[in-house]
Amino acid sequence: MNSFETDLKDLKVKLGPNSLIDKYILSTNYLRNLGVDLEYVLSNLEDTPDTGYFMLFVIGDEPSWVTIKKGDTTYFSREIKPGLSKYKFYYFKEPRIKTDYDIKISADSDIVVGKPGKVYMLVFGVGVKYHPTKVVFINEYKITNIRKKFNLYVPGK
Repeated sequence: MNSFETDLKDLKVKLGPNSLIDKYILSTNYLRNLGVDLEYVLSNLEDTPDTGYFMLFVIGDEPSWVTIKKGDTTYFSREIKPGLSKYKFYYFKEPRIKTDYDIKISADSDIVVGKPGKVYMLVFGVGVKYHPTKVVFINEYKITNIRKKFNLYVPGK
């Protein structure tokens, strides 16, 4: 066996199925997914009525781009897959347990959607135990001042 064949065989052993590197990659992916899933569980652990937030729901079988911003500040901008998004957008107070899924925004933010007519907002209002308090259909590309447009209750304002 020449040097090239020996090196190739050695490489196959190191990178092949059940190799040390293969096990490392699987372990890393498992721990990363476990961390994300744990964040999602922590995000949904508590649902107190003293915070106001909304979640997005995309209908159909294609994702939609969503941007939430106020002026030059962009709070969120990415593609959301069909179904209920894992993100919660807090427009009044932050949650007690904050994860990457919990995003604090200004109550008078603007929302831009890539596919109007395919996105719904499920609003979990302030001071109400029964959630969601309203479901809003977004049928325009850009909604300016969501608090005013959708009559979101913000104490003190």
